[in-house]
Amino acid sequence: MLLIAIIRLVTRPRKLSIRKRLLRAVRKHQTALAALLLFHFVFFFPMLFMGRVLSPNDILYNYTPWSIGASLQSQNGTFNDIPTSYLTLMTMMQRDPAAFHWNRFIASGVPGFGSAGAAVLSPFVLLPVLLLPLILVYSGIVFLKLNVGFLFAYLWLREERMGKRPAAIGAMVASGAGIIAIWWLWPLTNAAALYPALLFVVSRMVRRGRVSFLLATAIGASFALSGFPATIAYGAYLGTAWCLFLLVRLRTLPLRAIGKLLLAILLAASLASPSVVSFARFLMRTGYLQARAEASTSGTYPVAELANFTQPFRLGDPVSHAWFGDPRLGASNNFQETTLFLGLLPLLLAAAGLFRRRAAARWFFGVFIVLLLLAMFGWAPLAAVAGRLPGIKYSPLARLRFLLPPAAAYLAAGGTALVLRQIAKWGFQRRFIQVTAWILALLVAGELAGFDAYVYPYIETKQATVPAGETIRYLQRERPPFRIAPFFSYLIPNTSEMYGLEDIRSHFSSEHLYRQMLARIDPGSFGGSGTILEFNGLRFHSDDPFLRMLNVRYLIEPPAIDIVRWSIYGATRPAGPDRGALPMAAGQAMQRQIDVTSDDIFAIELVFDVRQVRGADPGVLLSLIRPETGKAVYRRKLTVDELRQPKVYVPIRPFAARGNSLLLQVRSRGVDAGLLRTDALPGDDPISYAVVSTPFILSRELSDGRLFENVDFIERYHSVWQTRTMTEAAFLSDRSIDYGSEAVLFQNPPVMVRDLKGVPVLERRVELTLMQYGGRSDVLHSSSRVPFLLVSSEKLNSELTIEIDGRRQTPILVNGLFAAVPVQRGEHEVRFRRTLGRGFWVPSGIALLVLVGVLVLQAFRAARKSLLPARHDDDLIGEQGLPQLRDSYQQPL
Repeated sequence: MLLIAIIRLVTRPRKLSIRKRLLRAVRKHQTALAALLLFHFVFFFPMLFMGRVLSPNDILYNYTPWSIGASLQSQNGTFNDIPTSYLTLMTMMQRDPAAFHWNRFIASGVPGFGSAGAAVLSPFVLLPVLLLPLILVYSGIVFLKLNVGFLFAYLWLREERMGKRPAAIGAMVASGAGIIAIWWLWPLTNAAALYPALLFVVSRMVRRGRVSFLLATAIGASFALSGFPATIAYGAYLGTAWCLFLLVRLRTLPLRAIGKLLLAILLAASLASPSVVSFARFLMRTGYLQARAEASTSGTYPVAELANFTQPFRLGDPVSHAWFGDPRLGASNNFQETTLFLGLLPLLLAAAGLFRRRAAARWFFGVFIVLLLLAMFGWAPLAAVAGRLPGIKYSPLARLRFLLPPAAAYLAAGGTALVLRQIAKWGFQRRFIQVTAWILALLVAGELAGFDAYVYPYIETKQATVPAGETIRYLQRERPPFRIAPFFSYLIPNTSEMYGLEDIRSHFSSEHLYRQMLARIDPGSFGGSGTILEFNGLRFHSDDPFLRMLNVRYLIEPPAIDIVRWSIYGATRPAGPDRGALPMAAGQAMQRQIDVTSDDIFAIELVFDVRQVRGADPGVLLSLIRPETGKAVYRRKLTVDELRQPKVYVPIRPFAARGNSLLLQVRSRGVDAGLLRTDALPGDDPISYAVVSTPFILSRELSDGRLFENVDFIERYHSVWQTRTMTEAAFLSDRSIDYGSEAVLFQNPPVMVRDLKGVPVLERRVELTLMQYGGRSDVLHSSSRVPFLLVSSEKLNSELTIEIDGRRQTPILVNGLFAAVPVQRGEHEVRFRRTLGRGFWVPSGIALLVLVGVLVLQAFRAARKSLLPARHDDDLIGEQGLPQLRDSYQQPL
């Protein structure tokens, strides 16, 4: 479309300059432009004149680690979902485009932002993310939704024979009403903002018998990628009802235009099919549909909420943090869900519109609004029927409110036309009528913009940029792959996406079985009715084998909470009697042999007492050495701050197992008179230590977080030879499984896997080297003298393909959700590759080629038409017709 416009602008002969054409358009649509400019001025005033930016990112300062040292209160906490789950996806789009196919940063991996469920491929989000810095993306989303909605609402109302001034007021109601504006930053309005465009296309198709193929395809694809099935379904029902009404009222059936529209819809569906299919497959695995089967019938308003149409702050003001709500609303008891504000003046105009005779569809929209209200407020006969409709069934009926603005816009436009017509009948001059229209338009725009600007947060630029603290930077430096499990609201899901950290928690995205697995680790991790997974340290079972299997290397605890540390103290026992203190001077070195006598020795505990520090780089060097080889398997330098901690931990796993010994060396550098506990008699100097029988030890205590390292985690990819078959229920309840040495299957394993049990134990050695990690593919190099089962903690789903030496393999489902593949002996290259919507890229590519072909053809026709010379009467009549034409000029009138 842009190419066509450029060609026409360059090649078409024109008598007026572009500037004059622009001025003529401004004069022609001055009421619409005035209302739109006033709305922009009021809404973006804080950005234009106060040095602030539209952003709810100040909400993140309510959570650790960002709350540490910050004294900032969020302006409007009702926007919580945006910075915690939507900003994170937009950040990932800019910083990690490879996450298009697979998002490994939440819930141990979910489909990437290329899935329609991510809701960031909608043009309303995609264009701002690609074209604007991250700090301005929110403003870009609001700007696009407001202006695109206004433009198509204006075109639709003009197509419905509304005047320019009434259409301008109606368009402002359709695009700027509080009932939809409060949701501009949510995925719901990715589709709702296009309802006027849908109505415009249908009106043009029925009235004129033609429709823009490219426009219809673009709207259809935008709907498919909007990411919220309920609002897509609402639009489909609205468009269908409007189309049937027009066909009956106008008594026409433009079959060619309808066929063209259906073809455009099919093309749009094909274009979006990889994203939509991937979302649909994942949605079936989540179990959310079953959990929300009764959402439509239970999610209605009590009758008292009718007052919210004119009193938006009746239940509280989120800006002043005063919300008392209505308990009868249940899960909808929040400001966003209870906002029904359409504006007082628009409601009055809409009521008058019912009496505008030339507004032929006034009764259609009047009845439509009544039916919506009856369903929204739970009138049983209608709610029972509407609640079972496809697309509406799994969403509260109260959300049918998104269909109110277009209907109210039509009636408000009709009411405006009625008022202006009545003024004209009273004999007022044209100038007075024009001024009245201006006043009405500006009052409507000002009322709606004032409400929207009040509830939206505007913060300073430095507050909108969320910093990465000391703990996040430390984790980013650690070598992947590994996963983390923060407690409480630390690094609230899904903010790990912003920093490239793999969190086993999630917000919105998780499979049903996965939530059951985490519920065994923490019974309260999932509430059942919400969409967030979160851990509480008081209920957390750090010894659960699922943590090993999930490749969790770090637990993260807020500095103000000290639960995990005390659980470590409870799992620690002295290795010998305490016989006093052992002095250690600067430069002195000590050592002791550590004997691993049982399977529950995961680490040792040391205690230091720093008395004097000297030198430029003081500290203590710790080393673990294998006595049989003399090689160090672990080294760490303890800073003075770390030495002053109550306890210092040295990992024994995975460097030694039962029956092994390690040599512990302690060397002081610039630390004088550090005192160690000893269990030796006077005159001897063995270092005293305590044995830790839990796999998690304190690794780092940083200013904004406390890190506990899992010394017994299982690598992301590892080899096993033992398998076990059990039911899903048994798998979820059995805590005795060692996932490092065996895999659990829900069905009988293939013959090759069963035969692996016969491999001699002494020959079960495999060298696995991770050659590439991240993006779409993980590449491993394996070397083994025997066959083995390569087990991963990467989820097995339709996006995953596994190749060995370039040949595609059939993966095996193990450990509930994860992928494994048998590997023969020898050296091999194993590739785990993710492809979103696998199998649907071919029809999507064909649809794209068809769309490009149509675009080129239309551009060629437009250019050819504009290059043709102007036709004259001589060309139309021909030489033989000239005498008759001349004779006709001479005949008397």
